[in-house]
Amino acid sequence: MAEPDSLKLGSRPLRLADLRRVYEGPVSVQIDAAALGAVREAHAVTARLAAADAPAYGINTGFGLLANTRIPAAQRTLLQRNIILSHSSGVGPLLDDAIVRLTLVLKLASLLQGFSGVSTELARFLERLINAGLCPCVPAQDRSVPPEISRHSRICRWRCWVSGRSAATARCCRRRKRWRRKRWHRSRSTEGGLALLNGTQVSTALALAGLFEIETVFAGAVVSGALSVDALLASDAPFDSRIHHLRGHDGQARVAQVYASCSPAARSANRTAPARGCRIRTRCAASRR
Repeated sequence: MAEPDSLKLGSRPLRLADLRRVYEGPVSVQIDAAALGAVREAHAVTARLAAADAPAYGINTGFGLLANTRIPAAQRTLLQRNIILSHSSGVGPLLDDAIVRLTLVLKLASLLQGFSGVSTELARFLERLINAGLCPCVPAQDRSVPPEISRHSRICRWRCWVSGRSAATARCCRRRKRWRRKRWHRSRSTEGGLALLNGTQVSTALALAGLFEIETVFAGAVVSGALSVDALLASDAPFDSRIHHLRGHDGQARVAQVYASCSPAARSANRTAPARGCRIRTRCAASRR
């Protein structure tokens, strides 16, 4: 049973607030039942393509130069496994757990749109992986294949850390072995490999991490500016919303509103209006942010 505060995936597009929550720490996710139904229907379509005589790229054929080579049904699961292993290379430091966690949630949300053809077992496996707090080890650099594909393949290999600690400890090793035994047994599929590799979830996670860190720094800058204005006993008149709305910059008006709200009304009413130069400087504190 899902936790009351679990993040529901598939019922609506993810919001920035949802993604920030994923970035900030481990989360519990729950797949929406309707989304799982769409995944099941798409998987049925893919199964029919696999059984048909017509070639379906990456489903009943090979990849790249083998796009027109039909793969025997008994070898298709192995094909999907091998496409992951063939791209699973990397060097350098590992991506931070927060980046990998974001990637997993973004990947699962993407698959739940119901257009990839993956099985419901694979979707459920990713759900359990996230809820268990397992983060695959993903090197930050790769030179042999496109970095995005390589990073996704490393995520699919499930060489995991648990809660930021290496799987070298006995407890983590036991958990890792259990998950390694389950990984392909539970998500055995004839088309999941390509769907897992394709996408830009790692790049999106890296971009989101940059955004969230910048927002944190920006919030600190706004608070510092407001404290400076308050320490100078400056008037809050330059932060009148009417002044800033004239320029039509919503961000500037919102920052000015924060500055004004940080000035106690009773104290600001007793302040002497500052000199013209001081008014300009304090007004610019909002406009430059």
